[in-house]
Amino acid sequence: LTMTLVSGSSISSAAPTSLLITLTNPTALQSPPAVMAEVPGVIAKVKVAGDILRGSTGQWTTAKIGESSNRLSGTNVITVTLQPDTNLVPFNVVTISGLLNSLTADSTAIAITNSVFF
Repeated sequence: LTMTLVSGSSISSAAPTSLLITLTNPTALQSPPAVMAEVPGVIAKVKVAGDILRGSTGQWTTAKIGESSNRLSGTNVITVTLQPDTNLVPFNVVTISGLLNSLTADSTAIAITNSVFF
């Protein structure tokens, strides 16, 4: 899943930005995937999880993932919350990877809802 900021948009380092991604859950239990986030050439790829190391530019000060449902075969809204320690500007590319093994076809392009940035 790759999102490109459109002209005139930005992701501020002053507050977290949440991305809502709707998927269909798998029919069987599985281990959680290793979901990663990066902005090539600006912020290195990191696992989206709890607290992330802070300090220098080019890092996520917040990188979290959550889901609306863990019910087998149920609709699930995945929420990825990101806050960079530097402002992202138009045409920076935010990449979310590792959202695999749901009943929604694996793809490099998944619809993003509830976001004014993409």
